[in-house]
Amino acid sequence: PEMEKITKAMREHQAAGNTVAGAVESQKLQALFNRYNCNPVKALLLPFVQMPIFISFFLGLRRMAAAPIESMKDGGLFWFADLTSSDPYFVLPFLASGTM
Repeated sequence: PEMEKITKAMREHQAAGNTVAGAVESQKLQALFNRYNCNPVKALLLPFVQMPIFISFFLGLRRMAAAPIESMKDGGLFWFADLTSSDPYFVLPFLASGTM
């Protein structure tokens, strides 16, 4: 609630063209973050740590599907028996997005 009040006042001052009052509200917002030991950049830390892992898994699985591995051609289940070909019915993308 405190942050919403400060950001609302800051937007109003900036919309009115009063940059000095907007800067004062910005300093109040920084003081609020410092008082509660909050850093908005910390929220970006975990995605940056996970990004190389996700990219390496993505590239590894993509290259593994393109490689001529015999177990990938007959190791699937149900309608996706060949793991090297794309899903002809698009069931997996809809199933994955439906479970989120």
